[in-house]
Amino acid sequence: MNVPPARSVEDPISASDIASLQASGTKEIAELFTGAEATVHQGLLEESLKSATAGDTNFRALGGDISQFTCTAFTTDGDGATLKGTAVGWSKMANISPSGVPIYNQPSNKLLVRATVTTDATGKQRISEMAWDFAPGSEP
Repeated sequence: MNVPPARSVEDPISASDIASLQASGTKEIAELFTGAEATVHQGLLEESLKSATAGDTNFRALGGDISQFTCTAFTTDGDGATLKGTAVGWSKMANISPSGVPIYNQPSNKLLVRATVTTDATGKQRISEMAWDFAPGSEP
C-alpha cells in the first residue's frame, strides 16, 4: 500500500488528512485483501493513523511502498494461487533537527514474500494470506 506524500514536513497533520487517509486506506485494503488478512491490514492502518497524530512531532513519514517484485515460484490450487518472491520495501521519512532543519532518510530492504491469492464467487481475486521476512543480509 503506498503511503501518500506529506505536503511538507513542516505542515501539521490535520483531521481532514487523517479522514482522507482512513477512507483511501480502507478502500485499498478492501480491493487488495480478504478475510483475516484484510483485518490485519485494517488494524495496521488504524495504528499508523493513531501514531501519526499522537507520535513524535519531529518525525514525519513521507512515503513508502513495495517495489521490484520478482516472482520466484507460482502454484495454483482450485480457485487460488500461491506466489513466492522477493520485493524491495522502502520508506521515506524526515526527522526535524533541534534547529528545525529536516533530515531526510529513505531506507529500503529486500524482502522474501509469500502470498496466497483466492478468487471469490464474483471472480474478484484478493490476497487471503501473506507473510514476509527480511532477506538474509537485508535486515535493518
